[in-house]
Amino acid sequence: MLPKGWARRWPRIDAVGELVDTLLFFKDRDAHKVALKRDATRMFGDLPPDHPFFAGPHGQYFSPSGTRPAAKIAGHDARKCAACSKPNTIACSLKACTRTAPVPMLTLLGPLDTPAAARPPEGTMRRADLTWVAIGILGTIGFAFVASFAFVAAPSGYRSACNGGNRCTRELALAVPQPELQPSQEQLEAVLGSGGKYRQYQDRVEGDAVSALGLSFTSQLAHFQLSHGITGSVGEVGTSSGRYFLALAAAALPEEAKVAVDVFESQDTGAEGGGTYVDSKRFREHATSLGVHNLTLLFQAGAGRGRMGGGGPGRGRGATCLEHDSHTVSVDVFVRRRLPAFRVFSVDGGHSFESTLRDLRLAACSIRRGGVVVLDDWSMDWAGVVDASLLFLHGGTDLVPFLASCGKLYLTTKEYHPLYMSWVTSLGCFHCTATIKGMSPSRYQLAGASMCIDTQSDCNRWCFE
Repeated sequence: MLPKGWARRWPRIDAVGELVDTLLFFKDRDAHKVALKRDATRMFGDLPPDHPFFAGPHGQYFSPSGTRPAAKIAGHDARKCAACSKPNTIACSLKACTRTAPVPMLTLLGPLDTPAAARPPEGTMRRADLTWVAIGILGTIGFAFVASFAFVAAPSGYRSACNGGNRCTRELALAVPQPELQPSQEQLEAVLGSGGKYRQYQDRVEGDAVSALGLSFTSQLAHFQLSHGITGSVGEVGTSSGRYFLALAAAALPEEAKVAVDVFESQDTGAEGGGTYVDSKRFREHATSLGVHNLTLLFQAGAGRGRMGGGGPGRGRGATCLEHDSHTVSVDVFVRRRLPAFRVFSVDGGHSFESTLRDLRLAACSIRRGGVVVLDDWSMDWAGVVDASLLFLHGGTDLVPFLASCGKLYLTTKEYHPLYMSWVTSLGCFHCTATIKGMSPSRYQLAGASMCIDTQSDCNRWCFE
């Protein structure tokens, strides 16, 4: 029996117990099938059994863990798993989602906080369990030693940027309720037609040009998401004059919040300084001309500047301006503004390794399930952006890529990856390497996920109407 209060005096023992718990869980199970269930539960738990996805040609769920028939993972077990809300995906959620869940190791140890009647009888701990405890402790010590050595040996920029990893300290989707939005057929048609409307307007917007193919795809993406019940805020870090953001905002529902994050006029105060001057008043005028409602501007204002316009999300066309740039905006800022989780979050802020990694982590913690993160300037013209994206994708994130086209990388949550992948490969405007017969997977897989890598399309062509 451990002394009273042992978990408070030695909190790291709890992490060791978690590891041991995980080892015991996988001891008698097929880890590959477990990973498949993990990847699929949330998506298929939200879909009814008669959903067209199960009856159509895309009845195979594929993920970094492998391929499995959709019907196989859409049954009782998958729906039970979808209800899990434990913080540790492997050690807690998966245990709770199996028919025969093992007794947690910390319960077997029997801390004094557990009522005596709820403890297992004396002698429950077997010799095999003690062996696994020893293996877990030794493994933890060994891993800590190797990790500390790698951390010290890494370049200083990586040490500072990687501190904390990709784990979210707070998730916007859990902190702010997602409103129930059910767009009408008329609204969906208006979303689809917003691309042509913005095509006629875009030349009035100042700033650098954005690929015509990327702009025309925004309305298609919005229509696809809304048609599949994926609603939420839309936003961009590093909007500049708003050429891309305004296309996203014009394709959104009036009720959806639109969030623009930039330093605007205060370019010299940004983390990297020296950006192009942006007139926030002109930015709002463009939004008004395009009929954009519920606009929120987050920017680092100069002395004496604060709230401008009237109201924020849910208050007509007003714009709320706060003192932030992408290095000071956090999920807490979105929570205080009661902004729902994002269905689209564009990352185009600072292009250094540290700035891009920070913005990607902000986006990952701010999107909803099935949301899309769009990383701009994903090319070797901006090596820092590519460098940060690779570390982010291999750093334990729930996001995987499904499309790379015209300098933009599109990411979504793992369980929605097959849905987006099957959709983009069916669009005639993209020439996907993944669809070429006999092509090696090394040509179209990134971070273990298959993706549409489009290197042949004309980026100056407005393909979608």
